[in-house]
Amino acid sequence: MESAAMAQVAYNFKIPFIIIIREISDIVNNENNYDDYKKFIRKASINSSKTAVNLIKLM
Repeated sequence: MESAAMAQVAYNFKIPFIIIIREISDIVNNENNYDDYKKFIRKASINSSKTAVNLIKLM
């Protein structure tokens, strides 16, 4: 949902290209969503930041 909003704003301001990096930190419709979130948020954050750094290096 948030990605769609960012894409819409970019489109409205005629920004031709954006990159959106998302990382999944839990499993939808799982009884243990909160436990999954706590378990994976750190890993998801690290993976997202590594991806962002690598993309910047490629630019």
